[in-house]
Formats: sequence, structure tokens, C-alpha cells
Amino acid sequence: MNNGNMPAMPTPPSARYGADPHDGMTKRELIAMHCLAAMISTKAVPSNEIEVTYHAINYADALLKELDRSR
Repeated sequence: MNNGNMPAMPTPPSARYGADPHDGMTKRELIAMHCLAAMISTKAVPSNEIEVTYHAINYADALLKELDRSR
């Protein structure tokens, strides 16, 4: 499992009560969501929805790659 597939907000052991700590969004999904929200809020997005999501995912992957490289 790489860094991007790790849980974005893992549940602490004391609060789990049987919950899987890997449930929920991954770091990659959370970063892509924030990139997409930023592009939409500035209206600096292409009109094609597929292209917008493509860019958001690429930005997330680029950030995660750089974070892994800098460790």
C-alpha cells in the first residue's frame, strides 16, 4: 500500500469500536477533491467534466509523488 492509498483520516484505536481504520477516503481521493474544489471555485476549469477530474487527479498524484520523494 502506498501513501496515496492510506486513509486520509484514520480512526484512532480508542474510537474504533470495531471500525476498520482504513474505511473512508484515501489521501489521494481527499487531495483530488480539494484540487477539484479549488479549480471550480476560481472558475479556472475547462468546460469538459472529464478533463477537470483528470487534472484534479493528476495534481493529487503529483503532490503524493513529490511527498514520497522528499521522505
